[in-house]
Amino acid sequence: MRLATAITALFLTAMPFRGTATGFQSDDLAASVAKRPVEINLTDGSVAQGTISAIDDDGIELQTGSSPTPLAFQQIASVSFGQSGRKTDPEANEDTTATITFADGSQANVAALEIVGEAATIQTMAETAIKANVSNLKTICFLGSDASDAEKKQWNELLDQPLPAADAIVVSKNGSLQLIEGIVGDINDSHLTFSIETRTAEVALEKIKGVLFYRANRELTDPLCQLTLTDESSFAIRKIEMNERGFVLTSVDGTQFAAAASQIQRLDFSAGRFVYLSDLIPSTNTWTPLVASPEILESLKTLRIAKFNRDFRGQPLTLKAVPASGLAYLSETVAYDKGIAIAGGGRVVFAVNGQFKRLTGLVGFDPAAYIGGEVNFVIKTDGQTAVSEVLRVSAVTQPIALDLDITETKRVSISVEYADGNPAGDVLHLVDFKVLR
Repeated sequence: MRLATAITALFLTAMPFRGTATGFQSDDLAASVAKRPVEINLTDGSVAQGTISAIDDDGIELQTGSSPTPLAFQQIASVSFGQSGRKTDPEANEDTTATITFADGSQANVAALEIVGEAATIQTMAETAIKANVSNLKTICFLGSDASDAEKKQWNELLDQPLPAADAIVVSKNGSLQLIEGIVGDINDSHLTFSIETRTAEVALEKIKGVLFYRANRELTDPLCQLTLTDESSFAIRKIEMNERGFVLTSVDGTQFAAAASQIQRLDFSAGRFVYLSDLIPSTNTWTPLVASPEILESLKTLRIAKFNRDFRGQPLTLKAVPASGLAYLSETVAYDKGIAIAGGGRVVFAVNGQFKRLTGLVGFDPAAYIGGEVNFVIKTDGQTAVSEVLRVSAVTQPIALDLDITETKRVSISVEYADGNPAGDVLHLVDFKVLR
């Protein structure tokens, strides 16, 4: 079938956008004040709470009580707005009109969209208004929440292929997604303007599964942080500013928009700087008992292999610290969101492929460990022993800070070996373990 004939077959009555938004300006932004409670996770594992009173090129000023505390961006792992923001009802995202991917990889879940000439006007499901240059748009996916698994798979396969040397629309024919190359023009709530050779026509959006914009490769700067809105839209951000109404954000590709604190879920400053080891998938996670019959070995392994971001009781990971006075009854137990629980005989291996320079974190025994427990804690980098320490529950009264050079390391192996021939009290908690670039 000729392309001109193919596009003619697409002309049907338009279907309006399914989004629930009624305009491009949210009342939330006008009513919002940026100074709302936030929780800031720092790279040293500590947590700070307060309100953001100022932002500059170097960091955030956090107001805690009557005192402002300056925090450099390098100190910050993430900022959570959960106390002030409302997370969009997941069912509301079923009304998402489209998902737009930008040139820098940012993705917006769209409630309303209009493109006129080179100007794109977008409203996300979180009611954040964005005006972007069309040159910063990479794809628009119209599949929606009712798309079949087959359609989603085909869409991803299209994106994995070399992109065409022209714009293209994606249509469904005989159950298969296909590309039709041409020039994409204006888009409103019912039609898309599309040109093939000398012919220009309006195509009903109900017949379009997606749009691919032709884009030459661009050099883009690294992001300062990753912004997640309450509707799960995500943006690579290079600059953050603040005024009395909220935050002014500039994405890596240069798109600038405003967002109220109530529309923001999280700012992640770890993106590109470090990764929690417990968020990586280990290439090996195994456990060897001191003594066990073959009949029960596999079931025991399931119970005793390393656990991620929880302890062996399914609870948050904790470490106990005894104050310098040595008075054990004044000890404090601190819970951590990220980490690994490893029992004696346990070993985990991570492929880091030379991407990181340092491994940092805190090491200590499970606070419930038997006081007579003793283990040998071993870290190997590319098969070479980098750390080998005998640790005793009675002697480890404070978390032990680890800072290990892993430059050019391809594999990191962490083991807890039996040191005294007794498995009692042999559980270590490795908290806030992260690899840094």
